[in-house]
Amino acid sequence: MSTPFLNFSPGDLVKDTHVEQFIQPVQNLEEGKTWYASATGSTNAFEVTLDPAPAEYSAGMRVNYRANGAVTGDTTLNVNGLGPIPVLKEVSNQLVSGDIASGQIVSVLYDGSQFQMISTPQNSTNQVAGPIENVLVYAETRAEQPTGIVTPLSMPDFTFDPAKRYLLEMTFTATGSTATIQVALSDGDAEYVYPTATQHVRPRAHHSHSDRYRKLLPQLSGEHSIEVRAALMGAGEVRIYEVHDNLVYADFSPSEFGDYMKTHELKEFIALPGRRYLLTMTSYLAKAGWISAACYLSKPGQVRGIPYPDPTLEHLEGPQQSGVLRASKLMNDLDGAYEVKTRHARSAGTQVEIRDVT
Repeated sequence: MSTPFLNFSPGDLVKDTHVEQFIQPVQNLEEGKTWYASATGSTNAFEVTLDPAPAEYSAGMRVNYRANGAVTGDTTLNVNGLGPIPVLKEVSNQLVSGDIASGQIVSVLYDGSQFQMISTPQNSTNQVAGPIENVLVYAETRAEQPTGIVTPLSMPDFTFDPAKRYLLEMTFTATGSTATIQVALSDGDAEYVYPTATQHVRPRAHHSHSDRYRKLLPQLSGEHSIEVRAALMGAGEVRIYEVHDNLVYADFSPSEFGDYMKTHELKEFIALPGRRYLLTMTSYLAKAGWISAACYLSKPGQVRGIPYPDPTLEHLEGPQQSGVLRASKLMNDLDGAYEVKTRHARSAGTQVEIRDVT
């Protein structure tokens, strides 16, 4: 435009040539070209050409552009050759590698001295605060069930939100060496029993601390009744957590009081490619002597677990005094579905947990 619209004042004479000059800018405005362009330039030094061209940088100027490359550090934007201006995030922070990806649509606003990103950088530090640990949402304890007959003991109902993941945790004490514990959840149509109907948690009767059973629940929805099915139980506590940390797998294999190693298959684990996982095995002593335990993930052509190198044949032992055998292994390059198996002897049960530690 030979006569910029900003130079007009009330009362100025508008000629037909002026009106003609407004046609293209108005069309550009309707098409969004006034504030948008695909960027050119080099890495970290974006250049854009707007139509019509601004005469100067002015506070409040907004520019939208499509990045022609990913940034690796301090970044500038040059609009219509007016000169490079720093692009900052979160008021005053320089951009860092990865803040803008190639092809990303970026929105910035000139504040009088610099461009501030008003679109979200990839490495934003202004994240919405949220829980970093699992949140306890249910806790209830039942008194003893001293007889050897398995008896159902009801607890208060709990309502599950289908959009959330939940972890069931049970801790118990025993009044006899053959104590058996299960927890059942039911919505009136489907019933979920943990451990399965043919297994039980068997708390140790001769050690001061109780066993802990933890299991990531399937997706549940709505109100469920909760029932403890117990025999020779001193006391039992049921807890339910909303899962917010990096726990992605939790399951429990049943007691194995004998002196010979036996194998138990748990629920399947599906690993995502490119992630790192921490496998933790915790086995509880069932009777005097040493615990023997192993845990592994397997699929055709691959076996990974505890101990190294072959958990299908070897195992860890001890210690007698603490009553707990715990070991962890960091695993890379997992991908796809794996069978999860434990091998143990003289054990009141083995807890298996996997965390995504990428």
